[in-house]
Amino acid sequence: MYIVVTTLSIAAIASGITFGAGMDAGLKLLLGLMATDYIMGLGIAIFCKRSPKTRSGRLSSKKALAGLFKKCTMLTFVLLGALSDEYLGQAFIADAMIVSFIVSEFLSVVENAALMGIPVPIVVRDMLDTLNKRRNSGHKTIKEESDETDKQGHAPTR
Repeated sequence: MYIVVTTLSIAAIASGITFGAGMDAGLKLLLGLMATDYIMGLGIAIFCKRSPKTRSGRLSSKKALAGLFKKCTMLTFVLLGALSDEYLGQAFIADAMIVSFIVSEFLSVVENAALMGIPVPIVVRDMLDTLNKRRNSGHKTIKEESDETDKQGHAPTR
């Protein structure tokens, strides 16, 4: 219950700040997708008990907090991109990050919809299947590569 109340509180505050502060439309969309994805993930775990994040499919406070941390980290990257844009006198780094995160969050929302039993268009389902196959094949993620870092803190040579 604590996670649900905390999540709803954060969503309400973020909504008020976002729509009251005159933010960029891309950032508004990203925040809306992030909130939607997180709330849908909670719903899948609580009501459907089909969360892919846990073996039982049930809600895990540790996984829920990890999801919030991930979203906060994404927003930190957007902030750093905006600061970089300001420093360089350009306006493309933050926008590129926002667009890439929008795509990622949109796909996650669609994936959540499929877990809830909502029909997903075949084209989108094929795209999700391709991404999941790629994720589960031999392609290394950034995390996997960083796990291979040796004890001295040096990245592995290729």
